[in-house]
Amino acid sequence: MNIRVKKEYETVVVGFNNCGLPLGQRSDLDVLARIAHQSGNQVMLNYFEEVPTPDALEAKKVDDFLKKTEK
Repeated sequence: MNIRVKKEYETVVVGFNNCGLPLGQRSDLDVLARIAHQSGNQVMLNYFEEVPTPDALEAKKVDDFLKKTEK
């Protein structure tokens, strides 16, 4: 799953997951998408070109964990 932010939000800095990089430089956008879903925050949901479903985000979380444990 490739989570992308809209072009106009790539330089926006949102502090989450112990980091404050601009959204265009983040590799953990799935965490922000999960926060946006859980909070229902429309501003955060608007950052994304396409907002993944909660089920897709959970599947990505599992896949990422499995990749880390295989190394």
